[in-house]
Amino acid sequence: MSSLLIRDALIVPGTPDGAPPFAGWLRVEGRTVAGLGPGDPPDPTADRVVDGCERALIPGLVNAHAHSHSSLTRGSAEGLPLEAWLRLLEAEQRRLTEEEAHAAALATYCEMLLGGTTAVLDMCLHPRAALRAAA
Repeated sequence: MSSLLIRDALIVPGTPDGAPPFAGWLRVEGRTVAGLGPGDPPDPTADRVVDGCERALIPGLVNAHAHSHSSLTRGSAEGLPLEAWLRLLEAEQRRLTEEEAHAAALATYCEMLLGGTTAVLDMCLHPRAALRAAA
């Protein structure tokens, strides 16, 4: 099981009690957060140690409304009135294949992960393709 230690970061707990941010560390063992705390970690060794200086460590963000298939049509209808914009996007989406939806979902989910999003409610057109991309 691999271990990860992020040290010297601004830890933003995001807990229901509204605990304030603090300077500290976070340890991950395998896929589980094994501990966190202020100051220096009690055990400074790990398989991978990340210097979090001048960085904030926040809980994963949640995107509660996404259309992963739309990443392929982004920018294709800029400046159009709403009705014309909807007609153009709906026409493009009707032609979308399962494989194109898969590629769009991969691009969308990678972009979300890079921005800190770890959960999404996707109103996708091809759910199986989106599920494959998520996996």
